Amino acid sequence: MALTSDPPIDKATGPHVAPPADDDHDALTVVPVRHPWHWAAVAATAVVLAQFLHGLVTNPGREWDVFAHFFTAETILKAVRQVQVVHGRNGRAVPLLMVATVWYILLTTVLSALQHYVERHYAKGAAR
Repeated sequence: MALTSDPPIDKATGPHVAPPADDDHDALTVVPVRHPWHWAAVAATAVVLAQFLHGLVTNPGREWDVFAHFFTAETILKAVRQVQVVHGRNGRAVPLLMVATVWYILLTTVLSALQHYVERHYAKGAAR
């Protein structure tokens, strides 16, 4: 089963069945473009993406040195090496990453709930 709605070339009907002979330009038929404004959508998306990246990279409040320091920490690099070892051993890096993602979500949920209660406890003292 084909993924497109176009019929196969050998069974096609209509003006786009076969190309004309080499010098027979009178037999050419003009076929309308399917998505005439597709290029405009791509160009607009590229402009918005470029503006977003420019704002992200040049913003002085981002503190890229802290970002680089965090992602080059020893624990992060060890985790990346471990994923490479597991992938090289059995080719199953995706299940490992899924388990890591579940653990991350679980731990951050628990820690954020704990942080909420700690902040609520100390906010009582600030109101006095």
